[in-house]
Amino acid sequence: MAAKPISENRLRKIIEDELLSFEQEGVRSWDLYLKQLEIKNWLPKQDQSKIDWVKRLIWMPQGRSDFRRIEPELIHVNSHFEFQAKNFWGEPTTREYPSNEPLDEHWKILRRLISTARDNGGGGMRMLKFLVRDKTTKKYLGVICIGSDFMDLSGRDEVIGWDKKEFQRREGQYFGNLNSIAQGQAIVPTQPFGQAFNGVKLLALLCLSKEIADKWEEVYGDKLVAVTTTALWGNDKKFSSYDGLEPFWMRLKDTSGDTAFRFTDRTYKLIKQWIREKYPGNHHRLFVEKNIHGKKKTRDSKNQSILFALQRLGFPNEKRKSKAVRLAYMSFLYKNSNLFLKNEISRDELLPAFDNSTKALVRFWKYGLRGDTTVSLSKAQKKLLREKYPTLPQDPSRNFNASAKARIDLVVHRAEESEQEYRIPTEGRSVEWYEDLATLTWDEAKAKYLDQVGR
Repeated sequence: MAAKPISENRLRKIIEDELLSFEQEGVRSWDLYLKQLEIKNWLPKQDQSKIDWVKRLIWMPQGRSDFRRIEPELIHVNSHFEFQAKNFWGEPTTREYPSNEPLDEHWKILRRLISTARDNGGGGMRMLKFLVRDKTTKKYLGVICIGSDFMDLSGRDEVIGWDKKEFQRREGQYFGNLNSIAQGQAIVPTQPFGQAFNGVKLLALLCLSKEIADKWEEVYGDKLVAVTTTALWGNDKKFSSYDGLEPFWMRLKDTSGDTAFRFTDRTYKLIKQWIREKYPGNHHRLFVEKNIHGKKKTRDSKNQSILFALQRLGFPNEKRKSKAVRLAYMSFLYKNSNLFLKNEISRDELLPAFDNSTKALVRFWKYGLRGDTTVSLSKAQKKLLREKYPTLPQDPSRNFNASAKARIDLVVHRAEESEQEYRIPTEGRSVEWYEDLATLTWDEAKAKYLDQVGR
């Protein structure tokens, strides 16, 4: 049955009410509200036995030194399969068929129940999903989604040396080699792995791995030379989970907050309906039109459609944007990635910026640049370490907060100072699992989760 046409005045009033609620609640509270709506809508449609099964597959520590025995592996998860076909005119095109693989279901369950952020489906034209699992125990350590990078990220553009004119669209193609940059759209560890062992830092490092770079090139045909991401929350914090990961990740200047406001799914559905009824040509361009490769032509159609609707409905410019300023980060996988992105060198001239094998990245996560402190370094090794990483402190035996060992050392030290025994929590508030948002009232949800939320 066709949806009842929506009047312009009614849609404007619905949008105004949500914008007012956001102003009253604040960014973190609004995000939790969106998350609760997502869980309440999603959970009743799920098979509870599958959710319980996935929960049992979450990695749980037995002791504080368990991080030494973890051997992470990346498992690429397919949401769909693509087949080459021909359209009505006999031209080559691509058709997609949904996947029924259990690992895809596991990824979706984990993404919704361990992440504070609502699942927006990636938001880009490209998306690769990975389960991160301990190879030995076969238990889950987290989920990763790598997708299309932002069209507009001024800090990235400044570091590369791009001019915004290079992003002008022409016949469905993007200038500036934007397709050689990926964005970490979801980097979410399971708990208590995340809090106890700096798990989000491990997943952030794995986003730079050769495995993911190779998969990007295999699936999309573009050389991956850089990765970006943003912290979930704005710049009210001086640091985030992605700090302390030099030389792998660098901090950019904060985002501008110019992305579209995050409406509830119900309101966004009405916005799409209104555009289809009022501006069918624009609706086709935003949601239907394909490029020469059979892919959706418009990048990030959700944000673009929201900004389009708010502009047509007469909302002033300051009301159209989320104003959600975030901490931004970037990694160059090659020393001269910026030259490649500006078309000044070929891919054969790229020089690796660091060892991005999974083994090397995991070693850094476990012990930091210094390495395992249970193993002594010779004077020659210390000198080499200082020469390779000149930003190291004078005492290279110091562990950095980025490592799992440093995290454990810190919390154990704090516990000893207060004359308490440190035990890794395996249940309770610190082990995020948002299933109960479906049954909690809004006041109960805020009381339980608002001060616990994090990426």
